[in-house]
Amino acid sequence: MIFNKLTQLSLICSALTIFGVKAMDSLSQDELNTQLIDQIDDGNLVEVKKLVDSKADVNSTNEFGWTPLMTASLMGKDDIVDYLLKEKGDVNAQSARKDTALIAAAKKNKLNIVDLLLSASKDSIDELDGSNRSALMHASSFGSPELVEKLIKSGSNVNIQDKDGNTPLMSAVSAGRFPIVKKLVELGADIAIENNEGEMAIDLANSNDYSEIADYLEKTLKEQIKRKAAISRALSENTNLPDVISDIIIGYDI
Repeated sequence: MIFNKLTQLSLICSALTIFGVKAMDSLSQDELNTQLIDQIDDGNLVEVKKLVDSKADVNSTNEFGWTPLMTASLMGKDDIVDYLLKEKGDVNAQSARKDTALIAAAKKNKLNIVDLLLSASKDSIDELDGSNRSALMHASSFGSPELVEKLIKSGSNVNIQDKDGNTPLMSAVSAGRFPIVKKLVELGADIAIENNEGEMAIDLANSNDYSEIADYLEKTLKEQIKRKAAISRALSENTNLPDVISDIIIGYDI
């Protein structure tokens, strides 16, 4: 009795497998590509691999111009992102609204996926999307200090500006992200940059009543101005510049 049941179960599984293969083989290219996106949404790596083996296009796009890699990056599917990259998924592709896989991952603070994407290519690291924001700008608004640091140390321009002249620092200030503000400043963000409205990051902090951020930026800006003045004076007086820089670093009042 048990043997018969096992035999029947085996036959059913075999029949389902054969049926599945035939069904997949009978799909049009568009249907294969659509199912690929669907399986990525479900996080089903096994089915994703089957579809790619059946010639689903890893660089196909949906009606919004999104590729499978963009979708997997946005959904936080590390294993699928890794697989698609190995299958030559295009890291630098842009959607109809100019999103990239990196921007999609940065919007959702997916640090592991950002690592994978940057390991594949850094060519589009400062690409601006349809809202004129780079991956770093999105990370500054929605991400973490770790993600911001990863992007900057991978080559992203810490002082990149959008069409309105806003910088990643301004994005972080406007979002009230104090830890990210400090990380950006630590990694070279220029506090004195003005946007097209003549506003600095300090102005945005004050207008949003982020007093702690405003106080920090004001204090840091004064220190930066003091350091630049000390270096300028040292150059004009032929003072040993390395000694001046060393004094500045240890907090010596020049």
